[in-house]
Amino acid sequence: MLIDKRIDRLVKLIYKLSTEEFIQRKTLPDELSCSLRTVDAALYELKNEMERKHTDMTIEYVDSETMYLKGKDDAFLKQLLHQYYIQDDMVCFFLSVISKNTSAKTFVEEQYISRATFFRKLKLFKKWLERFQLSFDLRSLKIHGDERQIRHFYFSLLIEITGKLMWPFSFQKTMIEKRVEQIIETLSLRLSPVQKEAYIYHLAIQHYRIENGFYSPGYDIPFPANIKEKLMSECHLILNGIPEEYRKGEEDFLLMMIVNSPSHYHPLEIVRQNIEIHQKTQTEAWLFTVMFTEKLGALFPSALNKENMNHIKGHLIQLYCYYEHHATNFLHYKDMIYANAITKQHPLLSSIVHQLADETENNGFKRSPTAHTRYLLMLYTFVDIDKLQPALRLLILSREGPIYEETLAEKIMSYVPFQLEISTSTIQNKNVSEEGYSLILTDMPFVRGSTDNILYMHSPPTDGDWRRIYDRCASAYWYRLNANKQLPSVMTRR
Repeated sequence: MLIDKRIDRLVKLIYKLSTEEFIQRKTLPDELSCSLRTVDAALYELKNEMERKHTDMTIEYVDSETMYLKGKDDAFLKQLLHQYYIQDDMVCFFLSVISKNTSAKTFVEEQYISRATFFRKLKLFKKWLERFQLSFDLRSLKIHGDERQIRHFYFSLLIEITGKLMWPFSFQKTMIEKRVEQIIETLSLRLSPVQKEAYIYHLAIQHYRIENGFYSPGYDIPFPANIKEKLMSECHLILNGIPEEYRKGEEDFLLMMIVNSPSHYHPLEIVRQNIEIHQKTQTEAWLFTVMFTEKLGALFPSALNKENMNHIKGHLIQLYCYYEHHATNFLHYKDMIYANAITKQHPLLSSIVHQLADETENNGFKRSPTAHTRYLLMLYTFVDIDKLQPALRLLILSREGPIYEETLAEKIMSYVPFQLEISTSTIQNKNVSEEGYSLILTDMPFVRGSTDNILYMHSPPTDGDWRRIYDRCASAYWYRLNANKQLPSVMTRR
């Protein structure tokens, strides 16, 4: 929701530098919607800020056009993002309303902003809210729309801008943390600190909205009875005092956030219960899940065992339910950069996700752009990637001998994000044919009838050699994938 263009550029630049290995200066004007001169000014400002904060992290240049982030410090990057976010007037106003119930008049006076500028920025904020299918009344300064979408908007904004750096609400965080701890213990959940923080924010937003007299409508999806009973027994403090006609909606909201969280892989017992209730009632989420998993299983029958297939089914149900009721018709820049990075690192998985998404969309299920990264992470977590496609066969031949070749093989395995089967010169003693290798890496003259799959490199490899190794492996992977990329036809929507 960044309205200030300078802040927007700096935030985008931080995300891009922190996610991608190398950045080309000439590509930034299009991505940041500005001139090359403005790009250079943003880079200069960011570099100066890093120097001013005495961090070891710096923007280094490989050449005049190629740069990368050296000494990446995630904690510092989070603080830097927060620092820039709260410089944006609309973000600052939004946080002031939540934490202090600040009026527009008070905010304008405290921030020394003219009323004309303030309301001009509010009109831009109104357009941004439309992406969440919400509207904004410029007179009352209130957000209007489905309460579930309003809470989704609050979550999307607050978890990114404040995170663990500041608590945006007037009530104590410890009260919400205790509620989340009780839920985790009751349902035997296993959460990372980031996932736990997400639950804390969901419950905090629910508490904040209820305090202000806004209640969530119910969800037209089933929830496992056993999980509902356990969860409600621990959440009486949250639900006490809610008018009876709104109680079911708030119960459903809690169940949706816990059971169908898009970023959490549940224990198998919760997964089974969720699958069972959706299968029994033949929900849209279940039909989508069946289509997705049957196509995936038909495409790669040996890459999934039964337990992991159940995990995938359960997570697909979670994703479908969540994004069906909390839709946005755009991707945050951070999500786009992250998805692009995953696509580059794991092209095979990305291609599979695109094909599966296309197939399900062709059979009547709407596509959710925000779910794409989650599909990638889900497959990366549960699919045996080694069995998706046979490993690329590489041969290393060096004048330095087998020990050097084996050391280089280990470094290549850690650098190249593809499944590799690497052989060294010792295969010559076994009379193994050199034909059939996707790539032969060598630092010495290599006389053969064909040189299509030979890459000459230095010993040790230079930065340019490493990039060429990566690019040649990627090309070989895409070539094989394109040769056999059609999905089998397995089922149509019922």
